[in-house]
Amino acid sequence: MIKFYENLATADMAVALNTAQLWLRDATQSKLLEWIGELKLDSESTQGIKGFLESYDSNETPFESQFYWAAFCAIGK
Repeated sequence: MIKFYENLATADMAVALNTAQLWLRDATQSKLLEWIGELKLDSESTQGIKGFLESYDSNETPFESQFYWAAFCAIGK
């Protein structure tokens, strides 16, 4: 959802959502760790996410499965 709101600043809702879904699907472990480092999250959240991602190799795509991104939908204007 963070990526969706980042995209929403420069695109309409449907495009922002689709772009965020594709980004999450294709993001590698190393790309996600880099992105997490740029966010202003509390340390507990950051450590939890990093802990989850450490079980993957740097070139793996942890959220490739549609299970992680297909359920999000845009409703409204």
